[in-house]
Amino acid sequence: FPSHDIYALWRLPYAITITGYHCIVVGGTSVAGNLQNCDANAANCAGVTTLDATCGTTNTDNSTLDDTYEHVSANTWFGWESGTVTGAVTYLTVVVDYTID
Repeated sequence: FPSHDIYALWRLPYAITITGYHCIVVGGTSVAGNLQNCDANAANCAGVTTLDATCGTTNTDNSTLDDTYEHVSANTWFGWESGTVTGAVTYLTVVVDYTID
Protein backbone atom coordinates (compact mmCIF):
# COMPACT_ATOMS: atom_id res chain seq x y z
CA PHE A 1 0.00 0.00 0.00
CA PRO A 2 1.73 3.22 -1.11
CA SER A 3 2.22 6.09 1.30
CA HIS A 4 2.31 9.83 0.59
CA ASP A 5 0.10 9.54 -2.48
CA ILE A 6 -3.19 11.39 -3.01
CA TYR A 7 -6.08 9.32 -4.33
CA ALA A 8 -9.11 11.03 -5.84
CA LEU A 9 -12.25 9.52 -4.31
CA TRP A 10 -15.08 11.31 -6.06
CA ARG A 11 -16.08 14.51 -7.83
CA LEU A 12 -18.70 16.46 -5.93
CA PRO A 13 -21.74 17.69 -7.89
CA TYR A 14 -22.67 20.03 -5.02
CA ALA A 15 -21.02 21.88 -2.15
CA ILE A 16 -20.73 20.04 1.17
CA THR A 17 -19.53 20.54 4.72
CA ILE A 18 -17.73 17.58 6.25
CA THR A 19 -19.10 16.56 9.64
CA GLY A 20 -16.86 13.54 10.18
CA TYR A 21 -15.38 10.45 8.59
CA HIS A 22 -14.65 6.82 9.36
CA CYS A 23 -11.85 4.61 8.12
CA ILE A 24 -10.60 1.05 8.43
CA VAL A 25 -7.75 -1.02 6.98
CA VAL A 26 -7.56 -4.67 5.99
CA GLY A 27 -4.21 -6.35 6.43
CA GLY A 28 -1.33 -4.74 8.26
CA THR A 29 -1.85 -2.45 11.23
CA SER A 30 -2.68 1.11 10.17
CA VAL A 31 -2.53 3.94 7.66
CA ALA A 32 -2.24 7.57 8.74
CA GLY A 33 -3.73 10.13 6.40
CA ASN A 34 -5.91 13.12 5.73
CA LEU A 35 -8.93 13.97 3.62
CA GLN A 36 -8.10 16.30 0.73
CA ASN A 37 -10.06 19.00 -1.12
CA CYS A 38 -8.74 19.25 -4.69
CA ASP A 39 -9.56 21.46 -7.66
CA ALA A 40 -11.72 20.61 -10.69
CA ASN A 41 -8.85 18.60 -12.21
CA ALA A 42 -8.10 16.56 -9.03
CA ALA A 43 -4.90 18.57 -8.51
CA ASN A 44 -3.77 21.30 -6.09
CA CYS A 45 -5.11 19.45 -3.06
CA ALA A 46 -5.21 20.73 0.52
CA GLY A 47 -6.00 18.95 3.77
CA VAL A 48 -9.62 19.20 4.86
CA THR A 49 -8.84 18.58 8.53
CA THR A 50 -6.06 19.93 10.71
CA LEU A 51 -5.14 16.50 12.06
CA ASP A 52 -4.20 13.28 10.31
CA ALA A 53 -6.29 10.23 11.19
CA THR A 54 -4.74 6.89 12.01
CA CYS A 55 -6.95 4.25 10.42
CA GLY A 56 -6.63 0.85 12.07
CA THR A 57 -8.16 -2.62 11.76
CA THR A 58 -11.28 -1.54 13.65
CA ASN A 59 -13.51 1.40 12.78
CA THR A 60 -11.83 4.74 13.38
CA ASP A 61 -14.50 7.38 14.04
CA ASN A 62 -13.20 10.85 13.26
CA SER A 63 -16.45 12.71 13.84
CA THR A 64 -15.33 13.86 17.28
CA LEU A 65 -11.86 15.15 16.39
CA ASP A 66 -11.16 18.74 17.37
CA ASP A 67 -10.74 19.70 13.72
CA THR A 68 -11.99 22.59 11.66
CA TYR A 69 -13.80 20.92 8.76
CA GLU A 70 -13.68 22.89 5.59
CA HIS A 71 -16.40 23.63 3.12
CA VAL A 72 -15.85 21.57 -0.02
CA SER A 73 -16.92 23.37 -3.19
CA ALA A 74 -19.15 21.96 -5.91
CA ASN A 75 -17.50 20.51 -9.03
CA THR A 76 -14.23 19.78 -7.27
CA TRP A 77 -12.56 16.50 -6.41
CA PHE A 78 -12.34 15.08 -2.96
CA GLY A 79 -9.54 12.68 -2.01
CA TRP A 80 -7.34 10.98 0.56
CA GLU A 81 -3.61 11.45 1.16
CA SER A 82 -1.94 8.47 2.80
CA GLY A 83 0.92 9.04 5.19
CA THR A 84 2.74 6.46 7.28
CA VAL A 85 1.72 2.86 6.58
CA THR A 86 2.35 0.28 9.30
CA GLY A 87 2.40 -3.38 8.30
CA ALA A 88 1.34 -4.95 5.01
CA VAL A 89 -1.94 -3.09 4.49
CA THR A 90 -4.03 -4.61 1.68
CA TYR A 91 -6.55 -1.80 1.37
CA LEU A 92 -8.07 1.20 3.11
CA THR A 93 -11.73 2.21 3.17
CA VAL A 94 -12.81 5.79 3.99
CA VAL A 95 -16.44 6.86 4.47
CA VAL A 96 -17.29 10.57 4.77
CA ASP A 97 -20.19 12.06 6.74
CA TYR A 98 -21.38 15.40 5.34
CA THR A 99 -24.21 17.84 4.91
CA ILE A 100 -25.13 19.45 1.59
CA ASP A 101 -24.66 23.23 1.66
